[in-house]
Amino acid sequence: MNLFMFDIGMCDWFIFLKLSLLNTTFIFSAVIEGSMIYFLLFPGVCSAIHQYYFVDKRLTWSDAQSHCRQYGGDLATIHGPENQTRLVELGGKYNSHLWIGLYDNVESWTWSLSENANYSGGEVEPWSWPWRGHEPNNVNGREGCVSINITTWLDTNCNKELFFFCFDNDTKDATLSDSGIVYINIRKSWWDAQSYCREHHTDLPSIRNLEENSLFSQINKPIQKKWIGLHRNIWSTWSDGSNSLYRDWKAGMPKNIGKTMTNCALAVTSYGWQWRDYPCQNKYRFICSVVPAIKQSLGIKLSLADIDPNDRELTEAILKQLHGKLKEKMVNKDFNLTWTKAPDGEVFHNTRKDEKQQHPEFADERCLLKIE
Repeated sequence: MNLFMFDIGMCDWFIFLKLSLLNTTFIFSAVIEGSMIYFLLFPGVCSAIHQYYFVDKRLTWSDAQSHCRQYGGDLATIHGPENQTRLVELGGKYNSHLWIGLYDNVESWTWSLSENANYSGGEVEPWSWPWRGHEPNNVNGREGCVSINITTWLDTNCNKELFFFCFDNDTKDATLSDSGIVYINIRKSWWDAQSYCREHHTDLPSIRNLEENSLFSQINKPIQKKWIGLHRNIWSTWSDGSNSLYRDWKAGMPKNIGKTMTNCALAVTSYGWQWRDYPCQNKYRFICSVVPAIKQSLGIKLSLADIDPNDRELTEAILKQLHGKLKEKMVNKDFNLTWTKAPDGEVFHNTRKDEKQQHPEFADERCLLKIE
């Protein structure tokens, strides 16, 4: 849940927007020339139900993704057993392997320590990182952490126990040109090494440039792989940006066997449509998912003084800014935002008794904002 402030461009208005799009409560407050206006939006009940569609075309994973997006959807995200059951039904009906939206983003490397201020000099671009030979090669589909041997890097299974380096922002070692690099003569997994460094020092080290990289060769006894701070979350990315943690891998998968990287997930007929990793350039049929268009009404209640809430410029300005903020949070979603007006053409109605009797649906200074 985030807090925003934005200027709606008239009369020194400032609106504070607090919103969360799922199980939504929208809370707004606004100040105008000393008068306070409060907005409370009551969302209708809304559930996004994914609809799956089988596409009888053999395409590469990326072409399948483009096809789904062309028609307003995306490659299918599997959110749980119910979705997997639907996938199996479609796969069985057409007796076909099926691309789904899960893929392994092998370029999503990040540093455990992300504070650039701890290092000096220019930062090396990822394309020039000193990988050894054909590294990174993601052997067995499980190499999500990086080790260093002398000055070259290798992607390595994070569960392997290696010696490691820490970075200490407070401890300086003269033999390392005051770099703060500390060698730890204990074997740990990458995750345990990270915890150790954060508890006893600062973090696993980042290597921002080639000069820093050369420092590690000065502590390289015994000469073997040691953990540094670079890592990625393997098989964590869905085409539509969802964060679904559901997986239905066939036993032993993913395994990334062969010379070609197998970074895309395929539901395989002979596995009962459980998943395995396949080369993304192979061509298979696929499943698209689409979230049907929905309509939702939100009630707005105002408390204000000396301001006409039905001023046309005011209502249009509010609508414009609400649309912009919702658009920021609903990436790749198209929607229309309109006021629902009473028979007299007005948007807001007050709580006076005669107004309640005339327009009971607009009681309590509430209007309806319709999202389609």
